[in-house]
Amino acid sequence: MVKMFDHFPQSEIQIVAADGSIRGSTKAIIDGATATIPNATVVIVAGDEIRRKLPNGTEETFEVIDPVFHEKLRVIPAHFQVKIRRKGTFRRAPAVILLSILRARTRELISHPMTCLET
Repeated sequence: MVKMFDHFPQSEIQIVAADGSIRGSTKAIIDGATATIPNATVVIVAGDEIRRKLPNGTEETFEVIDPVFHEKLRVIPAHFQVKIRRKGTFRRAPAVILLSILRARTRELISHPMTCLET
C-alpha cells in the first residue's frame, strides 16, 4: 500500500539536540523553509538541528525554528511540519581518524615507562 508521503522525494536525516546528542534518524521531505517529517514518533524541539548528507559527501544543516505536530486527518497521516532555517553546508568529518588517533595515544600511554597500569 502506497502512503501519502511516499510520492515525494525524502532525505535521510539526523535530528541533533542543542547539546550535540543525536535524538534519532528518520526521513524528511525538505522544501525551502519547511521540513515535513512523516514519522510521528520522533522527538524534535525548537533549537535542534536537522542534518542531511548530500550526494557530494557534504552535510547540509538546518536549525529547527518551529516544529508543529499534525494529527491524522482522513487520508493524511500524522506528521510533523517543521519550520527550518538553513545554517549551511559543511564537510562531514570522518570519525575513523579520531578513533585512530585515540588508539595510537592509548598505546603510547600504556607503553610509556612512567605509566603504571594495574589489571
